[in-house]
Amino acid sequence: MHKDIRRFLSVCSLGIIFLVLFSSRAFPANFTVSPIRIFFDGTQKTTVLTVKNMSDTPVSLEIKTVLWEHEQDYSPTGDIIFFPKMLTMGGGEEKIIRIGHKMPAGQTEKTYRMFVSEIPALRREEGATLQMVMNLGVPIFIQPAMPSPNGEIEKLTLSNGKLNISLKNSGNVHFLIRSIKVSGKDNELKEVFGAEMAGWYLLAGNSKEYTLEIDRESCAKIKDLRIDIETDGLSIGKDFPVSNEMCAL
Repeated sequence: MHKDIRRFLSVCSLGIIFLVLFSSRAFPANFTVSPIRIFFDGTQKTTVLTVKNMSDTPVSLEIKTVLWEHEQDYSPTGDIIFFPKMLTMGGGEEKIIRIGHKMPAGQTEKTYRMFVSEIPALRREEGATLQMVMNLGVPIFIQPAMPSPNGEIEKLTLSNGKLNISLKNSGNVHFLIRSIKVSGKDNELKEVFGAEMAGWYLLAGNSKEYTLEIDRESCAKIKDLRIDIETDGLSIGKDFPVSNEMCAL
């Protein structure tokens, strides 16, 4: 059961899922949620999520919460209390979802996601119909008693021109990776290579691997690599010496 939930929600977290019903196309509803992230500190126990139907047609929504322990690892939970479980809104209408919890502040941040999902409307149309439904996942964070953000590049390797970066969240709260920048300099400290990768949430205690291919010509010139990672609260950097044996043949 847990594997089925994780498989389904890992697709849902992309924002829009597709249901092939029977080559007409039915577009998804257009709704928004605010805020896009929910934080509970040591004193706050309740909040609201505002949902607004941005279209002119009615929309029905289903709301679920899951425990979020790894990047796409979800499991059922009763930790988060919310009401209602379903919403029906007319065109342009706005409603709220009341959210609360009874969890004590622990040593490590507790993380969840609330999925607000469009319920597909029954359609009576001839021929095949591709129906797209909208699904939004809102992160929920219950902060620890003493937040301590920290992160480190725990492993860095370059083999056959492939750079592997292992980033670990060694703190007790999540962080959001804004960018991962890689620059390479030659013997004269001239930059001969540059690349940038995007990141996502990295939860407390989790590690994430990032891979980057460095072309053979650039790699042969590089004598030192610099890795700079910017999060929403941390700057993490590391230098890495490069030898020709690490580059692609």
